[in-house]
Amino acid sequence: MAGIVRSDAGLLADIAKSPKKWYANLHTGEFPDGAVRGQLGKGGW
Repeated sequence: MAGIVRSDAGLLADIAKSPKKWYANLHTGEFPDGAVRGQLGKGGW
């Protein structure tokens, strides 16, 4: 599986500033509504 997502600098800055407000969702042919969803965070435990 491979792919590229394009975004503008403003959106990326918003994600970097408040990552917990954002998530990533992976769609596949088998699960078109979403196979995996991951909440973003700043890292560290």
